[in-house]
Amino acid sequence: MINSFILFRSYIIFVLLFLVPASVLITKQIYFLLETNISIYMLTNYSKNKQSILLNDQSYISLFNCYVKRRKIFLSISLSELYLFVCPSKRSLIYKSLGQCYQQNGFLYTAEYYYLLCVSLSNDSLIVLSSLLEIYTHLNNNDKIYFVKDKIAQLSSLNSFDAL
Repeated sequence: MINSFILFRSYIIFVLLFLVPASVLITKQIYFLLETNISIYMLTNYSKNKQSILLNDQSYISLFNCYVKRRKIFLSISLSELYLFVCPSKRSLIYKSLGQCYQQNGFLYTAEYYYLLCVSLSNDSLIVLSSLLEIYTHLNNNDKIYFVKDKIAQLSSLNSFDAL
């Protein structure tokens, strides 16, 4: 009788220690799948008359962030190319997103390329310049570090004058 009681308790402890964390991980994956599917549904919201894909910034950003979180680099690049094809006026947003994607995956020179494209389109992005500063610091490129720091200082001083 006592052996079966100890066996039952060890079974309960085993269940609590191993199956509960596994169920939490499975729930997290289901949440990511639902989030991705909802974003894809919103992205491909077809209208009856036009039969075209309706894209907006919010659905692009949410789906792009889902792909980057799940390390789906090729899907995020494909999504960015689709969004660039449909909305060429949003190049700055797309280049900044691609730079973040490449930087998070360790392709620093490619990330630098896309950040520089973004800076060439809109010269007042402190977020992009700070990301460039991170890349140059990681690459130990002192000349470019000083140049980006000067650019950030100029933009910060302009923004402080604009606030006055």
